[in-house]
Amino acid sequence: MRAAFDLGFDSFVCHDACATRDLPDYKKDKISADIMHATAMAALQDRFAALVATDELVNS
Repeated sequence: MRAAFDLGFDSFVCHDACATRDLPDYKKDKISADIMHATAMAALQDRFAALVATDELVNS
């Protein structure tokens, strides 16, 4: 996404077609997959890509 943005491309991510898992933080505490997903999508949407639902992309 970053390289596409830097090259002037408009990008999108199907937010409901992405997956992650629980990950440990620096203290070895668990960060839930839901929080990881929401954080990653927020970072992308903030600057690099539009977020769309798969159904919206396929049926429009």
